[in-house]
Amino acid sequence: MKKEINAWQIAFFFIAFLPVTKFFIVPSLVVRISAEDMWISILISLTLDFTTLISVMLLNKNNSLSYYENLEISFGKKPTKIILFMYAICFILKTIMPISEQQDYVIYTLYISNSNAFFYAIAFIIPFYLAIKDLKSVGRCSTAVWLLTVISVFLIIVLSVLNINLNALLPVGANGLNKVLRGSYRATGWFGDCIFFVFFMGRYQKTKRSSLIVMLGFIIASVMVLAFSIIFWCSFTSIAFRQRFALTELSKYVTIVNNIGRFDYIAIFFILFADILAVSMPVFFATEIICKVFNTDKKWIPALAITSILFILEIFLSRLSFIFEVFLASYGGVIFLIFFNVLPIVTVAISRLKQRRNYEIQNS
Repeated sequence: MKKEINAWQIAFFFIAFLPVTKFFIVPSLVVRISAEDMWISILISLTLDFTTLISVMLLNKNNSLSYYENLEISFGKKPTKIILFMYAICFILKTIMPISEQQDYVIYTLYISNSNAFFYAIAFIIPFYLAIKDLKSVGRCSTAVWLLTVISVFLIIVLSVLNINLNALLPVGANGLNKVLRGSYRATGWFGDCIFFVFFMGRYQKTKRSSLIVMLGFIIASVMVLAFSIIFWCSFTSIAFRQRFALTELSKYVTIVNNIGRFDYIAIFFILFADILAVSMPVFFATEIICKVFNTDKKWIPALAITSILFILEIFLSRLSFIFEVFLASYGGVIFLIFFNVLPIVTVAISRLKQRRNYEIQNS
């Protein structure tokens, strides 16, 4: 398969798009269960994804096969099509809540005077447009956006850190292991970003340091998410569970912001820009997968179908967003853990064993 992307672009992909989808409602969802230990819950989710990433890298070492090819070797062509179709559904599910929370944030936080849902409708052009492009376009977006994400997150953290109380993190582990794990499970639908690398396999230019570069990008993105979650709790403590959209509130009461003006909105707008691209990525991969399943090159058809489904759900059936949130928190975790964490490792491991067995048979 033609190499369409490089390791640095994958690292930039993680930095640009992994953190921003977790800055809206994820902290308030997790804090309702694990309170001051919410950062531990988030750390567990990040560690699970990082473990999956490393495992897949090690198992696929010295191997240039894509995930599509690994699936066919492991399970055969017909089961692979079923599995891929399930992946497409998972990617669509992974998009619903992030795009819904961004829509709510824009309409009810930034533009209170115009709360009509159609005000956000134009944003659906971006997922559709990206979905009909190739992987090179994803790499270019990553290269263009990662620095904006880093600068924006850095600015918000620097402004917010002036108001935090780190003692609020103590005592560590006070809520017990059960609540910490429940909090991590509740946020599973917003994690599982290791799956993007799985679909990059065999499609990027490998060098001696490519694995380290990709892991570094993932680690930097994870540190940003973890730092934001810690500042979130240390800023709001006992009322943190009420802060559904804390992005605007974190630096609101900083003295310099009150004296000069809300220049932190510059960072927020950059994050929103990165976020609409981030929620477009599952649409891109879902479109690509459906094209593989039905063996078609007309990407605009599945792209239009997926975007239309999301458009109808968000614009006309927005009241169902709470149902999806409950579903993802209750049952979505199992689905995402299986398809985004367990299945990639199992698939690549089986593929590696079968390739080794075939090699031994041919040379025996």
